[in-house]
Amino acid sequence: MSNTETATCTDTAFQWTFNSLNQSPCVIASYLGGVCNNGQFNVPPLSVDRVYLGPVPATANSCRCSSVFYSLIAACSACQTREWLNWSSYNTNCSTVYPGIFTGSIPSGTKVPHYAYIDVVGNDTFNTATAFGALDFPESSAIPQSTGTSTSSITGLPAPTQTTSSGSSKAGPIAGGVVGGVVFLAIVAAGLFWWIRRRRNVRTAPSAMVNTGYSAPPAAPPATTTPMSFTSAQPLTTMPAPRLYDPSDPSTYPSTAATSGVFTPPMQQQSLHPNHSGSTYYSAGQAPQTSRYTGAPEL
Repeated sequence: MSNTETATCTDTAFQWTFNSLNQSPCVIASYLGGVCNNGQFNVPPLSVDRVYLGPVPATANSCRCSSVFYSLIAACSACQTREWLNWSSYNTNCSTVYPGIFTGSIPSGTKVPHYAYIDVVGNDTFNTATAFGALDFPESSAIPQSTGTSTSSITGLPAPTQTTSSGSSKAGPIAGGVVGGVVFLAIVAAGLFWWIRRRRNVRTAPSAMVNTGYSAPPAAPPATTTPMSFTSAQPLTTMPAPRLYDPSDPSTYPSTAATSGVFTPPMQQQSLHPNHSGSTYYSAGQAPQTSRYTGAPEL
């Protein structure tokens, strides 16, 4: 910017047109105009009944033919309570117009409010009401330049060469071949070991193949079973109980069979012998002798 007098805002109602650095739209426009003029550009104050004109063909550059610069010039006119040209009248001498963009780099000493980027083509003019509604959007500022240190660290990195790429591409197949060879040799060794062990097992006697250190106890001799005997009684038969002798009762007189006979109850002695097949057989023994009835009266 030059030291020539720059326009100042006189209407405080347009204080919202200032950026966060408290720069008026007139000052911001001077910064952007200087991008295409070696940093030298000035926006002078407007007299009554005067307007800012567009560029002549000789000065119709990308900075002054941008709608961003036009909107800032219009805002600068409004804060001075002056009028401004329509967009189509302003860019008459521009062979190329740049609506909504500023192609140059924003200088580091300023920030551009978002309202400078609003559309002016549709209404063919800068609308202050629409611009006021864009105050919540962030400002545009200069892009931080990378320092010499960071640039040096980036350019100092060695670029990969074709040799490095080729070597790295061959490392995979070589490593794969080595691993495959080791696995193959391990399989062959395992198969050979199994074959040798199998041949040894075939030639070894069956008794020598298993050695558990355990000897079976000798077989027990056949058990001899001693026959068990018991006395088994046959089913008893019933008979009347004998009555005492009564001389006056002839029925109590002893009979001949009673005096001479011997009553032997049907008892027999049996022995139970298990045979070799597991079944039993009976052998009858002599019946035990019982007491006699003599026929004499018993007291």
